[in-house]
Amino acid sequence: MQNPTHLILSEHNIYHFRWPMPLHLMPDSNRKYVKVSLKTREPKEALYLSKILSYHAYNITIQAWARGMNHKQIRAIVLEYCQRVLEKKKHQILEGELLSPTQIADYQRTIDHAELIDELDEGSTTPLYQSSIATMMKEAQVDMPESPADYERIRKVYMAAMPAIFTEIIRFNEEQSRFDFSPAKQVVNAMHQPAKPLLAGRHTLAKMAGKFVAVHVNDEAWDENTKNDKEAKLIILTDILGKDYLVGDMDLMKAREVRDIIKQLPKNANKNPLLKGITLSDALKIQGIEKVSAVTAQKYLNTYSALFQWCAEEGAVTDNPFAKLKSSVDKKKKSIVARKPFNAEQIQKIQAAVMDEKSHYRHWGTLIGMYTGARLNEVAQLTLDDIKRKEGIWYFDMNDDEENKRLKTPAARRKVPIHKALLDLGIIKEAARLRKAGHKRFLYELTYDQKNGYGKKLSHYFNAVLLPRLGIKRKELVFHSFRHTANTCLYQAGVPEPIIHTMIGHERSGTSQQVYFKEGYTLQQLKEAIDKYDPAKIVINSD
Repeated sequence: MQNPTHLILSEHNIYHFRWPMPLHLMPDSNRKYVKVSLKTREPKEALYLSKILSYHAYNITIQAWARGMNHKQIRAIVLEYCQRVLEKKKHQILEGELLSPTQIADYQRTIDHAELIDELDEGSTTPLYQSSIATMMKEAQVDMPESPADYERIRKVYMAAMPAIFTEIIRFNEEQSRFDFSPAKQVVNAMHQPAKPLLAGRHTLAKMAGKFVAVHVNDEAWDENTKNDKEAKLIILTDILGKDYLVGDMDLMKAREVRDIIKQLPKNANKNPLLKGITLSDALKIQGIEKVSAVTAQKYLNTYSALFQWCAEEGAVTDNPFAKLKSSVDKKKKSIVARKPFNAEQIQKIQAAVMDEKSHYRHWGTLIGMYTGARLNEVAQLTLDDIKRKEGIWYFDMNDDEENKRLKTPAARRKVPIHKALLDLGIIKEAARLRKAGHKRFLYELTYDQKNGYGKKLSHYFNAVLLPRLGIKRKELVFHSFRHTANTCLYQAGVPEPIIHTMIGHERSGTSQQVYFKEGYTLQQLKEAIDKYDPAKIVINSD
């Protein structure tokens, strides 16, 4: 399916509608577009919704611009109106009124003018819209109507002029699939006004890189580790080009120069004592130092491509030169290890080994991971207050409510009923003992560091000590394999997929789950699911 550029896909595979604002109205510090989450992963549904929203967004934008509104007023009106239209259409989809692609095209060609006028007129009654109109008329030194009759006369004159506008809107909508829908072109087509040229001189690399990081952190798209990794890679780029380098000057030739330098970076530069305290240019001149792998170099370039793609979306550059670079990494040879679940024999070996383990964190950390399928750091950061009871059900409260606690995604915030095996082993009594001893965290022996959270020590024990000792060390078998084990066992036990996603901290998919079932499943439903989980009975077709 060929999507218009105003339909974009987030890192979490959620479609968003993005509508560009008129370039000549935008202060440098303001958003360059209106962005609304469509709350769906379905391409056809997303395309349907984006077509409808683009139709209305265009109409609202052109009317507001013609009335002399500023950037802030136009953006607020478009955003409010798109959200109301989206809510209405999502309800129609839920009720089974989703149109086919052919019906969508017919709808856009034959939509009744009077019906659309009524819908737009309804929008004009909102407080935000009236406030913006009043502000615009005040700025233009035009008196507001003194009576309802005066207002009605103005409205009738306005409505009489609408058919000609709608004819142009429909023509534009029919032709949009043949247009170049880059943000700048889209505004030119919609507004019939040439956009002012981009002022690349105002956008330095340091400034745009800082904004790029801030946006992703504020939108909670990156966790702390990802943020630190991206910042480190962007620092290398500013070292190569200079922090005052203008992003608008980046072209394919310069991108190739950056690529060639990245390939020459020393491996593990921050750990090599020979490179401590010297500049990047000096480090590149040292002979005999191992260079970064092709995979690592490509990760740097992927970060730079993401930066310049974002700059293009923000209107700071016209295109993304890094996207034109061919990857030097053979995807077939790329060293990505697919994690696998443990089989029943391996689970039994692991459990038998940790039952005799005297170390508290080794014993309980491994068992909690085994019987929850939780991520390593989710297990490592559990506090005693996270072990709770409600309606007679003991559960782990996975959260990031305290300092130094973090979750990978919003869906990772969840309640996981404590498995019967852990209860039989005395985890509740152990928690009481630790409280009495004055501890706050359940795995109190683990310490925090900025990069790894609380999980480093547990990770080293399980992956580098326990598994090799048991003779089951594989690249694809690590602590994270407990998640694959839990996922596989729950599916094999017939547990519904949305409940599995809830328990292991994955985002539930589908409109019904995401929009109309926000309260989630009850503890009783989750307990019934986890009672079916027995990792020692997992069936693996092949190892």
